[in-house]
Amino acid sequence: MSTWQSDALITGGFVHSAKPATLDIDPRGGMVEIALQDADGIWRTFESFDTLGSFKIEVVNTPPLRISATADAVFRWTWHES
Repeated sequence: MSTWQSDALITGGFVHSAKPATLDIDPRGGMVEIALQDADGIWRTFESFDTLGSFKIEVVNTPPLRISATADAVFRWTWHES
């Protein structure tokens, strides 16, 4: 189990056999966002969460992701390679 954090996290890329990750969120007064880099290298948010809870994130064949918190939100990202 990972620890709660508010600093942005950039993952590595994920392979075809990757298992889902778990994203635990405590939004407090903010939200948590997941972003991908576009062709110009700019991070673009494609999903945001403003609700307390645990969410399964499918990561099969995805490039690196950036998970970031706004305001005082915190998150915990858990992913196991095996």
